[in-house]
Amino acid sequence: MSLTRNFVIWQFQGQNTKDGVYKSNNWNNLLMHQSKACEYAYTGLLDCITTDNGAYYYDILSMTMIVRIDSFISDNIPIRRIIKNT
Repeated sequence: MSLTRNFVIWQFQGQNTKDGVYKSNNWNNLLMHQSKACEYAYTGLLDCITTDNGAYYYDILSMTMIVRIDSFISDNIPIRRIIKNT
């Protein structure tokens, strides 16, 4: 009998560039620590959470993120929670 294990990844609909993070048609995985923070907020019933000293703000209720680095502020970028089986 094989056991199926689930794991969760979080993705954003955008792309990282040297100039900032922008919305695009492609879904990309968040970095591991960002994904773990989103999952912590999601399972802990928090409305929002930040990572990277507040540079990345994740609104779990609206499933969006905003990136604020130096003078750059992104538009709302969609995020999603994906459950994968191994």
